Amino acid sequence: MFISADENWLSASPDGIINCDTLLEIKSPFRQIGQIWMNLLRTGNMMSLKI
Repeated sequence: MFISADENWLSASPDGIINCDTLLEIKSPFRQIGQIWMNLLRTGNMMSLKI
């Protein structure tokens, strides 16, 4: 859990830490519920964002 030093009401809990200034957040879109992950990988029907 990261809590802002300036705004103590503001916090975040990332899914992972990549390095000192990069965090990882993973979301599971509702439109893909019930689909088999291998089918999503095979069809390329997965959403992703690279920054």
